[in-house]
Amino acid sequence: MTQPSDRQQLIDEINLIPESHLRQLFDLLHYFRLGLQASSPSNVEAIMSHAGDWDDLDNDTAEDFEAEIRNRRAQAFTSRIRSDSENAD
Repeated sequence: MTQPSDRQQLIDEINLIPESHLRQLFDLLHYFRLGLQASSPSNVEAIMSHAGDWDDLDNDTAEDFEAEIRNRRAQAFTSRIRSDSENAD
């Protein structure tokens, strides 16, 4: 018996996702793919042109920005963990 390919394993896993959650999965995969395209070698110069853009932020603004990022990540992962636990039931 041969090992299923990564693509087939992904398809098999997607088939187990409830219909009501497919939009979330699509969004995740879509933006992941766009991120891969954006980080391709042809875009390195465009990305690097922004290097150091935040150097002139004052400490208060930078700390507020970091706190906002932490809060958003916590909310995103909390909803994902909650969703995963609901689907495990």
